[in-house]
Amino acid sequence: LAKGLCDLYLDTIRFNAHTTAKDALWSGVPVLTLAGEGMAARVASSLTLLLQHSGVTVSRNLADYEDIAIRLLTKRKTLQALKQRLRHDRWRSP
Repeated sequence: LAKGLCDLYLDTIRFNAHTTAKDALWSGVPVLTLAGEGMAARVASSLTLLLQHSGVTVSRNLADYEDIAIRLLTKRKTLQALKQRLRHDRWRSP
């Protein structure tokens, strides 16, 4: 993750990544997550919305999660653009 060598970070469902999601986003790796019910299931979605400046990888349900993953991994230009924007914008994020 630290070198941004992966293409997409697939977050867990019930207990979202916290520090790992932040590290992935900082490294320019988009985080695909599903916003859950409690705080522990919403951390990665909050970080993603804040640092990616869009909800493109915050899914509404499991089917949406799968659709987003397939779409991003088959449309490489879209994924690369998202990664580049993350790397560029990380210096401007809070």
